[in-house]
Amino acid sequence: MLKTHIFSVIIIFISVTTKAQSVIHTEDIDNFWIAYDSIKTVKSKTAQVEIFNRLYNAKGSEGLKAFMKVKNFGALKQVELINKYPKFWESIRSRTLLVNSKKLQIEKGIAKLKVVYPNLKPSKMYFTIGGLNSGGTTQADKILVGAEIAMGNKTIDCSEFEDDWLKNVFASFDDENIVGLNIHEYLHTQQNLTDEGNTLLLGNAILEGACDFITNLVLPNYVPHDVTYYLSHELEVWNQFHFEKQGKSKSQWIGTGLSDKIPMDDLGYAVGFTISKYYYNKAKNKQQALTDIINLNYTDTVAVNAFLKKSGYEKHLKAKGFRPKKGNIEGYTIDNDKVVFVYNLSATELSNTKMKVNAVSIAGEFNGWDPKNADFQLQKVNDTKYVLAIDKNKLGKKGERKHFKFVLNNSNWIDPLFTSGNKGSANDSNTNLYVEL
Repeated sequence: MLKTHIFSVIIIFISVTTKAQSVIHTEDIDNFWIAYDSIKTVKSKTAQVEIFNRLYNAKGSEGLKAFMKVKNFGALKQVELINKYPKFWESIRSRTLLVNSKKLQIEKGIAKLKVVYPNLKPSKMYFTIGGLNSGGTTQADKILVGAEIAMGNKTIDCSEFEDDWLKNVFASFDDENIVGLNIHEYLHTQQNLTDEGNTLLLGNAILEGACDFITNLVLPNYVPHDVTYYLSHELEVWNQFHFEKQGKSKSQWIGTGLSDKIPMDDLGYAVGFTISKYYYNKAKNKQQALTDIINLNYTDTVAVNAFLKKSGYEKHLKAKGFRPKKGNIEGYTIDNDKVVFVYNLSATELSNTKMKVNAVSIAGEFNGWDPKNADFQLQKVNDTKYVLAIDKNKLGKKGERKHFKFVLNNSNWIDPLFTSGNKGSANDSNTNLYVEL
């Protein structure tokens, strides 16, 4: 899928034949701005919604209608967003119209892809404007994109938003990678995407990294920045990945955005890229290798581990000197029959004037993940340090592992540090800390 900070791509509908014939679905973009201009002088919200629905949603493409259903937005929500963030919409407008300038380059890239992988299937891609909650997603043979996020870059005015999420998403977008990012997304429509949420980190990393690798194969100038970083920090990053790859926690590896908790965003892509490259380079039959990569069942634990082994990448790491080393324990110490939870505010949190910290709590399996539970509020020691000592028997039984997270102001859930040795997942793909009783 598209990376969170680069869900920012121009998505185009390209129906690939032997002549690489292409059709661009941009009618939703034109209709959106017609509807946008039509409601600017209308004061009644009810009238605005009626006009917007008639001029945009009712005229929507198959892709827009599917996107609305999947991402749960409609005319009412869109009108509210337009009225709430006027500076943002004015700044993003010209960015949504860039698709035509890249059309020929993308067509050539898809044609090259067809040469190296003759079994390439045609896909439909729709360029729309959504509900400001998703840059896009894939659905069977369709790619659905919200251009108001997908086309953002660091020039966009994000001053009206309550937090810096979109600012961080836009910060690392590079217009030079637009063509490669489209091919990456096209490749996702060729894969078997059945149950990503229930897939091991290793499978998800290969799922994403494979698309970046094959894109690099046909467009050598497309080298994602996370790959460049990974190759310079291979052993230290792999050490972290090694201990987490058989779990489902992926929030520090895939779709991360920018964060002071990790050394580089989306390093899971880079790991999957490198594994796929080793698999391809080792294979004698390159077309068969590409078929193996694209058709891999990413949800099958046995299959993805066999793929890693067959790639020979782990042998390379051992030869390079890799020896597993568990990271540091974060968030707590054991003091006889008590667990002492400790949270230290980061420099980012201290400097973030939009988020003045009034409370620090822990939420986990032992309190129903309730950050407002009065028994789990940390006490302020100084301007940066918060502490809570609690009896072990209030958390669980001896020998149990209990997952938790620190929460600021009852709503801001904090991801663990990248180097923590006590990271895991309770029952989904979120990365939590855990305490061993």
